[in-house]
Amino acid sequence: MFYGPVPEGTLNVSEADARLLGVAGDRAGFAVTAGEFDGDGDIAVGAPENDSAAEDVGAVYLLLSNETERSGTANLLAEADAILTGVGEGDMVGFPVASLPVTEADSDSDDGTGAAADVDALLVGAPRNDN
Repeated sequence: MFYGPVPEGTLNVSEADARLLGVAGDRAGFAVTAGEFDGDGDIAVGAPENDSAAEDVGAVYLLLSNETERSGTANLLAEADAILTGVGEGDMVGFPVASLPVTEADSDSDDGTGAAADVDALLVGAPRNDN
């Protein structure tokens, strides 16, 4: 992660302010999105070949923002505030991840203004889930 402002020119990932590492072979970072999942700037990192629950079940590591910025190298399993996994072998959860702004019209609010809510929806794909 590079905290802004990011200088112009060519940068090497070794110059990043923080590096988030998954488990060997889980392809953490295959898909990454940022959003307001708890209201203050968060990151979701997809790892579609994570084997924690079954072979290639996949996972999404959710890192919620806090008062301090992450720095150095961090292990996603240790640093994640939540880990979403698939239910069966080959689900590949986290192959795509995306954030979607939620409007008050989409939420339980009844004022009908359609104004943006305080949080985004986290969309998590599991392309091989048959359940």
